[in-house]
Amino acid sequence: MKRVRKQFGFTLIEVLVALVIFAVLSVLGYQGLAAILDYEQRSRTSYEKQMQLHRATAVLLQDFIHLRPRSTRDRLGGRNRAYQTTDPDYIVSFVRGGLPTIPGSSFGGMQRVAYSLTDEDELLRWVWPVLDAFTEVDPESTVFMTDVDAFEIYQLNAANEFEENWPPLNESLTEDVLPRMIRLEITLSDGVTIERLIPGVESVPAALQSSDESNSEDNNEGQEGDDD
Repeated sequence: MKRVRKQFGFTLIEVLVALVIFAVLSVLGYQGLAAILDYEQRSRTSYEKQMQLHRATAVLLQDFIHLRPRSTRDRLGGRNRAYQTTDPDYIVSFVRGGLPTIPGSSFGGMQRVAYSLTDEDELLRWVWPVLDAFTEVDPESTVFMTDVDAFEIYQLNAANEFEENWPPLNESLTEDVLPRMIRLEITLSDGVTIERLIPGVESVPAALQSSDESNSEDNNEGQEGDDD
């Protein structure tokens, strides 16, 4: 009698089923990995955006909290207001203090700053190297924020109403008068709006203001003496 040897191994159907199961598991694993990578990328982008907003808001608050009632002079002898929103080249321009006094410089702890918005939705921060320009001096700009749709500023007037223009159209003010309160509104391209209320210069100690002004006047007198 002929003995039949028993065969060991997988049939074709079993191999095909195993391949199908392996393919399904591979697709599920790839989709899970892709979802994790996408979530990580979105989290990183969101974190970087939040950090940019945090840094920008901190600098904005420092700029506007340290407003100084100090007008500036241009090279033709004209006066620039200490704070204004009517300049056609800038959304707002002002003089800020709170900076360290550098010996021999004309800063006196103060600096002229301005903000503008480009057609590419970039918010620019402008800084002048001197307060009073006895010669033609160009400010330097840096990209402060990106993806900004609008940057709006409102000032509290004598009637306790917020308006866009400073100086107000119906008020006659000297060059060194500052708003009592400022409201900032930044609208980003994704629709997020950031609002901040900033107290005016009335909250700045008088001793600090007088110190900035005296330092600036002393340094400017020295600069004029050198020019003579």
